Amino acid sequence: MITSAVTDKSDAERIARERSNSGVTAVGSRGSSGQWYVNYTHRDAHKGHGARLFSEQVGVDLDLVMAIGDGLNDLHMFEAVGLPVAMGQASDDIIRMARHVTGSLEQDGVAQAIERFVL
Repeated sequence: MITSAVTDKSDAERIARERSNSGVTAVGSRGSSGQWYVNYTHRDAHKGHGARLFSEQVGVDLDLVMAIGDGLNDLHMFEAVGLPVAMGQASDDIIRMARHVTGSLEQDGVAQAIERFVL
């Protein structure tokens, strides 16, 4: 993945639309500090594909996999797993796709989700 910083959400969305093509996917994403980025990846290299490979390698059905995310680059992963969990600071699109919203990064949201659903 290659990432470039941009000024705001509208720039990220515009650049992502302009630069996506048949071989490359460009996705606008907001970092934990609030900065906007455009992430460029090969069209077949996304977190959903990674979740599927993980599931196959460990022998666990995807319906039993939890994924935690906060950015638009997590959309494919959220579509693939059985329990998508959005961080508290997540983008609205991610929150809409999530089955659960946990605390923010500053509130140890990952630990909260693990304690609730794994331990």
